[in-house]
Amino acid sequence: MRIRLILIALLSMLALSVLAHSPSAPRRAQPAPESCVPFEGKDIKTIDLKDPQVKIEYDKCEADRKLQKEAADKANPHDY
Repeated sequence: MRIRLILIALLSMLALSVLAHSPSAPRRAQPAPESCVPFEGKDIKTIDLKDPQVKIEYDKCEADRKLQKEAADKANPHDY
C-alpha cells in the first residue's frame, strides 16, 4: 500500500511537470515594429500591394517582423 502511494505521488509529479511546459502554450506577444504601424489591424486583402510605395512599406514591415521573430527565438530557444 505504501509503495502504491509513493508510486502515485511520483507519477503525479512527472505528469504535472510535463503539463507545465506545453508546446501549445502561446508565446509572449511582441510589440509590432514601427514599420508595421500603418498596417496594424488591416487585412492583407484590403492593402493595395499594386501600389509600389505601399508594396515597399509592406515588404519592409514583413522583413522587420521576420528579424524580430528570429531575435526572439535566439533569445529564448526553449520558450514555448
